[in-house]
Amino acid sequence: MHLFYVQGGGLGHLTRIDKLIRFLDLNKKDIVIITPSCFTEYFKQYTFIQLSWNSTIIEWIEIISNTITINNVESFYIDAFPFGIKGELFPVYEQFKTINYIYIARILKWGNYIKNMPQLLKANYSNTLVLETVYSNHYMWIKQNSKTITKIEASHMYNNNEQVPLIESSYYLIVHSGGKKDVIELCTKVAQELKDSTIPIFVVTQVNLKINNPKFIIKPKIYPVSQYFKYAKHIFTGVGFNLVNELKPYRYKHTMFPFNKLYDDQLFRKKHTI
Repeated sequence: MHLFYVQGGGLGHLTRIDKLIRFLDLNKKDIVIITPSCFTEYFKQYTFIQLSWNSTIIEWIEIISNTITINNVESFYIDAFPFGIKGELFPVYEQFKTINYIYIARILKWGNYIKNMPQLLKANYSNTLVLETVYSNHYMWIKQNSKTITKIEASHMYNNNEQVPLIESSYYLIVHSGGKKDVIELCTKVAQELKDSTIPIFVVTQVNLKINNPKFIIKPKIYPVSQYFKYAKHIFTGVGFNLVNELKPYRYKHTMFPFNKLYDDQLFRKKHTI
């Protein structure tokens, strides 16, 4: 069994892991994913063990440890946060020393992350999958704690879906799953850019919101949105991992607005993408 630990509440974390599982050609029947995400409904092909944001770290550790204990875990994949989001993986590493740990690395504000961890423990990864350019101090740590490093061109993980028009006439797309504040901020910026346009602007998001502008049409709970990329006149997004890689074939009509996230450095990603 392949166990994936996917922290973070956003849709992006599960999307990245789904694409990676497909890219690695792992058998979906052998996959178990531990996550607090509320977007598991989009990935019914996998078995999920749900964490609660209201639980204590001790409870998280118990769930992870029990899952390992009662299953024949061939590999344990850790997405984005090598020690977990609150350091919950420290005792797991200490208790289960012989497991085949694989770290999935994307951009991380390494200094911020380490500062918020209770300790800095030496890890022992059999392999680290590096999906994009990361901070130099982060990469140095990876080299010190991984037997091997595999660099993956992340855009190769994303196969373009069959493309269909959202409507028969011309349209713009704003794509951002959430949170609500970020979506509104993105819409405000796009409204300024397209203030003289009469073309409809579709906002594809996972949050419920209202925008007092008749040009904006909210399209909630659509997944995947990538099926509408080809026929969009232009696409506006943040600089999240998935959309940056999904939209590489459409870079000529893609505008990115970076958000200030706690651990994901979208300015850094944009700099290393353009």
